[in-house]
Amino acid sequence: MSVAQLTRPLGPVAHGVIAAALAASAASFVPDADARITSIVLSNTSPAPAFGGATFGTVGQSELITGVANGEVDPLDLLDALIEDIGHAPLSSNGRVAYSTQLVILRPVDLSHATRPCCSRSSTAETF
Repeated sequence: MSVAQLTRPLGPVAHGVIAAALAASAASFVPDADARITSIVLSNTSPAPAFGGATFGTVGQSELITGVANGEVDPLDLLDALIEDIGHAPLSSNGRVAYSTQLVILRPVDLSHATRPCCSRSSTAETF
């Protein structure tokens, strides 16, 4: 068989497979920013009623969980270097810049009414 006999026009499925392979290959070359959350500290150990305890339709009451999320970024990473004045921030012992941000979670008191139930209460702690 000659090469000409082995080649045929590609169908739409083959074009889709090739496009998916090229997209996956290109995505593998996107650099990852190496930012991470290092700890979460919850401020309230028992969630506070949200909106003065008002009830909303069939969902019922909501509760607020607040806290602080602590993290770190690498100032040498090109994606993190876009942060204004990151070069002037103090570095931790591992050469990263620490940050913190407020954390606020609003969820139904009765988790069976959550849009996407993700949490369950146990007698000792909450698991996520």
